Amino acid sequence: MVTKYESFLLENIKNKLSLLLEGYLYGSGEFLFKIKGLMSVEGSVGQIATCIYNTIDNERWFSDSNIKQNYFDITDSDDKVSFLQNDKLPDDFDEEDTPSLPYEMSRNEIKIGRIAKYILKLNVDNIGSTKFNDRDIELFVNAYKASKVDNTKEFKLVSGDDISKYYKISNYYSRNGSLGNSCMAGESKKIFKIYTKNPDKVKLLVYLDSDDKVHARALVWKLDTSPTDCVYFMDRVYANSDSDVVKLINFAKEKDWMYKRTMNGHVSTAVEFIYKNEVVYGEIGVEVNGDFSNYPYLDTLPFLSKKKNKLTNIPKKKSYFLHSVDGECERCEDCGGDVIIQPYREDEFCGECGEGHETLAKHGVETKWNKKIKNN
Repeated sequence: MVTKYESFLLENIKNKLSLLLEGYLYGSGEFLFKIKGLMSVEGSVGQIATCIYNTIDNERWFSDSNIKQNYFDITDSDDKVSFLQNDKLPDDFDEEDTPSLPYEMSRNEIKIGRIAKYILKLNVDNIGSTKFNDRDIELFVNAYKASKVDNTKEFKLVSGDDISKYYKISNYYSRNGSLGNSCMAGESKKIFKIYTKNPDKVKLLVYLDSDDKVHARALVWKLDTSPTDCVYFMDRVYANSDSDVVKLINFAKEKDWMYKRTMNGHVSTAVEFIYKNEVVYGEIGVEVNGDFSNYPYLDTLPFLSKKKNKLTNIPKKKSYFLHSVDGECERCEDCGGDVIIQPYREDEFCGECGEGHETLAKHGVETKWNKKIKNN
């Protein structure tokens, strides 16, 4: 006999399994811009465009087995889009770590009409939305072919109070993607003082449209400590559309900047970079005026020195750990900023703040802490 508790456990397992088998569709910023431009057209064209746009923009969920083509983007042909087969993604693909990967892989092309039918059928089968005939699809295809690509977006490198301006969620194009979900999106101006009061050390690269709305952003630091000859480093990219991450990375490459290899806020990956198409591991640091009451969450340089005059990607003695979403400036709760809990064992770095040291040790990069352990 199955008890109520056993039924509860079975239901939980079923729910978790169903989540693993769900997914949603993605589209590049340019693709969504073209589709959004057709939403105001009267009749079936506007209705089809609205359905396609809302399916992607509202992150409508479907059974993973039903999603075949995904990650849509525009092409040079006015009646085709490119896509990636959903099952071509690596098993270890992590959208948070490498969001631009699907747009950098080998892709296929297909007529926009077939993609429209594909997305509309997903909606009919799953939520019972409106059905459209071949004539409706033909009208939509003709309208899509006549629509224009958004060529108005541009890069701007800003500093000072403009940094806090472009962090405001009201200045974002949309609330989707890593940009819309950023933990700093709704914070007040005072929390960004470590950026705004250090204009010679930190700037913000923003990708803006003609309405001055942000589609993507990334901090750009002028380094005082670097594992390469490069002094400019582009931090984690936040974007409404993952395809725009590629654009900021390409911008960094053109400028010969070093940039973050893995687009997350984990301490263990804060020591991994790309410079001139090579993977680089090491310590970075920026000398700053850091004596403020509030601080933002810092992805790659979260350690503020004891004297509050330098940011680094690996902690020093008694450094502050800037991984708070509430503006707090505190030391690590696990080790109090001492980094090592048991200094005589190489594998006993503090698990909360010292993972960067472990990563460097694994790749043979020597730091003062590694030397100290070896000497002991």
